[in-house]
Amino acid sequence: MPASELAAVSADLADTRKALAALQEKDREREIDAALDEAAAAGKITPASRDQYRAMCAAEGGLDRFRALAKTLPVICEPSGLDRRPVRTSVDDEPDPNALAREARKLVDERAAAGEVLSVSEAVEIVRARA
Repeated sequence: MPASELAAVSADLADTRKALAALQEKDREREIDAALDEAAAAGKITPASRDQYRAMCAAEGGLDRFRALAKTLPVICEPSGLDRRPVRTSVDDEPDPNALAREARKLVDERAAAGEVLSVSEAVEIVRARA
């Protein structure tokens, strides 16, 4: 085999090895994300601890150690279900908070003038019920 062909084959081999390594790294990251997502969904880890567990998983044999650890971890936070709730993009049905506060304060003052004690939170509820 001529030297130029050998160099071309060697370059192709090096490129293939680099591409394979990148694919393997991407697959490893997906495995780590899946394990962390599963533990978070089960309430065994918090979002704040995710980076520390990711570092643990990235070490040699760390993913297997994390999976074994996750099986023994207690549930520390029940899933809230907020991630499955629809996002409200409109607040048209909500009163203006400043107007609500003004009306509630006015009601508190009116009742105080009449000798009745009314908390601000009670006044807010009364104003909301009137609307």
